[in-house]
Amino acid sequence: KNWESLERIMANGNSLNEKHYQVVDNKPKHITYYRHLSKDLDGKSQVSNIIAVEMALGTRDLVERIFPNPTSNSITVDFVSISDQVITVELFDITGKIIYQEKYGVNIGSNKLNLDMSQLSSGVYMLRLESYNNAEVHRITKN
Repeated sequence: KNWESLERIMANGNSLNEKHYQVVDNKPKHITYYRHLSKDLDGKSQVSNIIAVEMALGTRDLVERIFPNPTSNSITVDFVSISDQVITVELFDITGKIIYQEKYGVNIGSNKLNLDMSQLSSGVYMLRLESYNNAEVHRITKN
């Protein structure tokens, strides 16, 4: 697994007394795995057991992240779906002309779409994702 750091907190004194720390994950996925790595002031390290946290799904589907943006070849769209369903993905040029349209079957929870933009001219595009209960439009820049 590739681990990402949420936050670094400096040690607060010695470990003779129990210490409590708090960190907030502002962009959790539907299911996120966490572990805690602690390093004492004397350099000793300890890693906690891994825990899985399943986030309650909301009432709407939601795009979490589109990257890289700007792009030169392709983009990845991370989003959460509240149900198994078919979504419509459309890409519009600056004049509003649809240059790409496709339907994708997605599952409840976290999903990932990869869209090839390598054949498109440089410029600004609008990406529209429509599910049965939501539609979102995002600006994409192609280098």
